[in-house]
Amino acid sequence: MCRNVPMAGQIVERQEGVYTVCVFIGRDAANKRECASHTVHGTKKDAQVVLTALVRHKDMGALVRPAGMSFGQHAENWMTTEVAERVRERTFSDYRGILDRYLPPALGAMPVGQITPEAIQKLCAGLKAKKRRRKGEGETVDKNAKKRRTGAFLYAETSAKPSSQTARHIHAVLSSALKQAMRWRLIPSNPGD
Repeated sequence: MCRNVPMAGQIVERQEGVYTVCVFIGRDAANKRECASHTVHGTKKDAQVVLTALVRHKDMGALVRPAGMSFGQHAENWMTTEVAERVRERTFSDYRGILDRYLPPALGAMPVGQITPEAIQKLCAGLKAKKRRRKGEGETVDKNAKKRRTGAFLYAETSAKPSSQTARHIHAVLSSALKQAMRWRLIPSNPGD
């Protein structure tokens, strides 16, 4: 056996029937080893199956370092480093408006790695559930609600339902931000696709 080849992973027995499986994924900024670990309750053979799967995910590039940042932090970083350099000023302000108006309440505090397709679906369902009313049509807009000017009409911010085109723009911005997180290896796949 060649001793210069680094070990792909290890199995450590913590107690009877409980194993920790660790796979080396790289080094951090301080040059310390980083490992992806998983606890297995069962036999050593079960732990070996998990180790093999983790090594396979690592080799395919699907095993990534856990991102400690929230989606809001990632979106801000994405906006300043990527979007600002490749789009026009108007597009940048539109992206900023979408992020400020629709995404942070639903996903802003959620860690990037924990965003699931179900979370995105809940966001879309929440956007569809909101009602949009023009002042003077039907019920009046609550005077205490935060208001914004859209065209010639006032809409209440708390009751604004985006149009289908705006909903597509929201999904496009969200998907683009998550695609960049995938390129930066913060997540293994894009849940927005």
